[in-house]
Amino acid sequence: MLRLEINKQFWSVSKDEQRMYVINSVERRDVKRRRGHDEIRKKWSFYYTLTNLDGIKVYVCKLFYLATLGFSSKNDYFIQNICSNMTEKSAIVSPLNKITRTAWNKCDLEPIKEYINSFNPTVAHYRREHAPNRKYLPNEINATYMYSDFKEKNPAIKFSYDVYRKT
Repeated sequence: MLRLEINKQFWSVSKDEQRMYVINSVERRDVKRRRGHDEIRKKWSFYYTLTNLDGIKVYVCKLFYLATLGFSSKNDYFIQNICSNMTEKSAIVSPLNKITRTAWNKCDLEPIKEYINSFNPTVAHYRREHAPNRKYLPNEINATYMYSDFKEKNPAIKFSYDVYRKT
């Protein structure tokens, strides 16, 4: 019951509050014992805590912690990303460097469609009744050639090859 409550509270708050929860419930310490040669395989050991009904922090294993928060046992990227961005002396986390991009299906694709239609695609004679809206380009033209030609003629319009191909 307590684990379900922790899970519900974790997912009901914003991403920043989730990050703060992880910061407050994961301790990063130096590795106690190194084995083998002098090569450093990892810098830190992480200790995971959950608060019980009495308000006491209880140390738990990583798998139990991830399962309680609702993550897969093999997917600890969210926690590792937060813990790796902690500074050494405090629990201050650097902001995530997210690149904001417009989704390909939200972009204005009209310039691409107009350019593709400039090649005069035609309906195949043997597919008219099965796919009347499908059009075909001549055999000597391929998507790579069309994309490079589009980029040369329209340098101001920024699209990736994948967006062009999907369109």
